[in-house]
Amino acid sequence: MVSDDSPAKYAGLERRDTLLRFNDTELDSANTLTKLTRENKGERVDITYVRDGKEATTQVTLRESNDDRKGYLGVGSTQRQEIKATWSAPIVGVGTTVQFTWLTFKGTGEAAFNFARGLVKSVSPNEQTRQSGNQDVETVGDSVAGPIGILGVIFPSAQQAGIKTLLFLSAIISLSLAVVNFLPIPALDGGRWFTMTYYRLRKKELTKEREEKIQTIGFMFLIGLILLVTFADVGKFL
Repeated sequence: MVSDDSPAKYAGLERRDTLLRFNDTELDSANTLTKLTRENKGERVDITYVRDGKEATTQVTLRESNDDRKGYLGVGSTQRQEIKATWSAPIVGVGTTVQFTWLTFKGTGEAAFNFARGLVKSVSPNEQTRQSGNQDVETVGDSVAGPIGILGVIFPSAQQAGIKTLLFLSAIISLSLAVVNFLPIPALDGGRWFTMTYYRLRKKELTKEREEKIQTIGFMFLIGLILLVTFADVGKFL
């Protein structure tokens, strides 16, 4: 993927170009490209690439800053090896689902922890502690995306990468929604199950009025969370 208004775009690089060399250094992995662009930020370099079987070289002036996280060169690099086997597809599918389910739970927990820690630090009288808290909150904002971020940034980028990436991203989003729905948050299925289990274990009666109050509080929390994520998405565009 080549970002708009990027050094790679101005240099004539296109999507699906294969990058071979950075100056005189062979590009054996995507990490190598990331490292070299970071080390040579702001400098003019030679990029050798292959397009339609033909090798060519172009000069690129790298960006001096990566504050928007689009890279100093402005390309999304991938290195992938595909092994196709029909009989193993279900096994790989189950394994991938379990792996990403765990990563989603882990990422959600880390985001919640960092957000809570950031809020606590942000009210500290110490200036350095407040700055650290603001960084924690900004990190959480950068790691989440709502409908605006998904439709405006993530899906267009995935569409440029190809139908496989787009389908895989759609599956990851569906899996993430399923995991979030399982969390013990009132107004979600997991929250209702947690509430009913809690009252049964304590042998207390869960009246209709009490359950409605709990679900209303949870619903208000979700609305606040949606608004917060939406504001973060709009801030990324601005």
